[in-house]
Amino acid sequence: MNGYEICKQLKSSAKTVEVPIIFISALDEPFDKVKAFKIGGVDYVTKPFQLE
Repeated sequence: MNGYEICKQLKSSAKTVEVPIIFISALDEPFDKVKAFKIGGVDYVTKPFQLE
């Protein structure tokens, strides 16, 4: 199971639909970010972290 699948499960339940999901990933392609937001993510942070 990956983060996208977990997000979909959380957003499909009335008990957890309001839980904000923040993705933290090494995947840095626009496709990955857009997918995360489309399924309900509220933020997407890439790693390694950039302090700037």
